Amino acid sequence: MNTTHIKSFLYVSQYNSISKAADRLNYSTSTIYEHLKALEHEVGVNLYNSTNSGINLTENGEIFLEYATKILDIVDDIHNTFYQSGNRLRISASESSDFFVMKPLMEKFMTKYPDVEIDYTKRLTEASVDKLLRNLIDMAVISEPSFTTSKLKCDFLCKLPLSFVASPSHICFKDGITKSRDKNTLLSTMEFSVLSTLLTSKGIFFSDYFHTKNNIGDLHTLRKLALDGNGIALLPTSFIENELKENTLKAVPELELDFYSKIYILTQLNNKKPNASVNNFIQLAHSLLATNVIS
Repeated sequence: MNTTHIKSFLYVSQYNSISKAADRLNYSTSTIYEHLKALEHEVGVNLYNSTNSGINLTENGEIFLEYATKILDIVDDIHNTFYQSGNRLRISASESSDFFVMKPLMEKFMTKYPDVEIDYTKRLTEASVDKLLRNLIDMAVISEPSFTTSKLKCDFLCKLPLSFVASPSHICFKDGITKSRDKNTLLSTMEFSVLSTLLTSKGIFFSDYFHTKNNIGDLHTLRKLALDGNGIALLPTSFIENELKENTLKAVPELELDFYSKIYILTQLNNKKPNASVNNFIQLAHSLLATNVIS
């Protein structure tokens, strides 16, 4: 079974979109489509359906997804055991970390260290931590309001200011955000426990739209949902500067908090096979931060 086909399947299931999977994997959409068809032919069942809202897995597709994840984990484990670690760097990052830190950082790193093979995937923090603890990745770049652990090395990188925003037509600007709980869902990939009590008291509940390991959403989708009046979005302030200036999105008055996420780089403690590329990556991240290449 071709692991490239399996990885394409995982990305399609993650984004519910062939085009987004193609963009992330640097393939054409036709190539991703061919991968999926080859995989379906090999397993002998339909794995997905195409709808107006995107790609949805069939019941068999959901079952295969569990096996696909395990297969790639085993392949990662084999690589970790037999592959020269200094020439390969396995990184996992959250959505916000990917957009604001990883894009400029990866470009600089690959230019400076062209011989290092990069295996890069976006995941929720929980999934990244799990894979790091199981030695299936070398580092995780996460975005959380705070994070502590005794099981991993946690290196603070920078702060990321966040804002609660919604469309001017949203219910929260008409009748107050406490009066229509069903329409006041928080559209965010980040379910921060420190905010749960506050948000519940304001009549806001986290949307479960993105709360699976198979679909972490993306900032552009969250912004679009907010612009369309589908809920309140918690987004990096710098990501929505133009929308705030143009008044297509407004800060929610009752939630104008000095709130931010923190970006951390997580690595393993007491690694018996230290990867020089990990240290090089972290040093470069702090260097770029100091020169405002990333912020």
